[in-house]
Amino acid sequence: MSTIVQMFAFEDGHLAGGYSTQNFMETMNNIRLLMLCVEICLRNIACMSVFYNTVTRACRLHSNVFYNSDFFVSETGWHYYRAVGDPKCDVYNGFVHQRDAGLCYRAESDLLTKTLSDSACSARNSTLAILNSEKKQNVVVGTLSLMSRESFVGFYIGATLNTGNSQWYWRDATLLVYNAFDAADDKLVSETCVLMVADVSYKWYSEACTYTAGYVCEVDL
Repeated sequence: MSTIVQMFAFEDGHLAGGYSTQNFMETMNNIRLLMLCVEICLRNIACMSVFYNTVTRACRLHSNVFYNSDFFVSETGWHYYRAVGDPKCDVYNGFVHQRDAGLCYRAESDLLTKTLSDSACSARNSTLAILNSEKKQNVVVGTLSLMSRESFVGFYIGATLNTGNSQWYWRDATLLVYNAFDAADDKLVSETCVLMVADVSYKWYSEACTYTAGYVCEVDL
C-alpha cells in the first residue's frame, strides 16, 4: 500500500480474502484504484470502512468496522481498510473514527475494574467514553455487537454516580441528560459506575466500580 493511501486508510490484513455482509452501504464497480475507493468512503460521512477487490476493482462501503470474519463471504482479491477521518484519531492503534457522531473510540475486552479501566485509557492518551447522545450510543453498540461476547458481559463508560446528590455525571462533570439505562436496572446506591451490558443489547446498568469488565475509551477531537 502506498504512503499516500496509508494517510487515509489502515489495512487490517487478517481480514483479507473476503468481505462482510453486515452494515453494508453500497458497492461500486470498476474503481481502478484503492485510493479512489477510500476517497469515496471519506466523502460519505457515515462510511467507516471499505472492502476493495484488487482483482475485480469492486469497492464496498460499510458504516461500521470489523474485528473478525463472522458473516464474511470468502472470495479472492478482497482487502479490508478502515478509513482515517482525523489524524488525532489513531486508527493504527485500534481507535475508530465515526465522523457523523464526532466520536473517536476504542473498545477493549480486557477485564478490569473502573479504576484500572481509567488507567488503561489514559495510557492510550484517551479517557472512558462519554456517550451523551443516542447517535453515539448506537455507534458504539454497532461495534460491540460485532465483537465476541465470550470473555465479558459489559463495558465501562465514563459515567459515575455522585452519592451526595444522587445524580449521574460524565467524567467531564456534565450531568447525564441522555441515558440508555435499562428499565430493569435497580440502581443500588453501592453501584456507582455504568456498564454497557451485552445481554440486554448494550443498554446501561449501574454496577459496583470494583466489578471487572471491558471498557470503551475515547479521544477528544
